[in-house]
Amino acid sequence: MAQLLVFAIISCIYGVGIFYLLPLSLLSSDADLLMDLMLLVFLGFFFGLALLALNLQGMVLWSL
Repeated sequence: MAQLLVFAIISCIYGVGIFYLLPLSLLSSDADLLMDLMLLVFLGFFFGLALLALNLQGMVLWSL
C-alpha cells in the first residue's frame, strides 16, 4: 500500500510539473526548458510502456 502511495505522489508531482512548466516555457520562449520537458514526457511514456509490457507479458504467455 505504501508503494502505491509513493507512486501516486510521484505521478502527481510529475503531472503538475508538466502542467505548470509547459505553458511557462512556451510563453517565455525558453527552448531549453521546452526540450527538457519533451525529454521528460518521452521518458515517462517509455517508463509507462515498459510497465505495461511487464504487466501484460504474463497474461500473453499464459494464453498461448
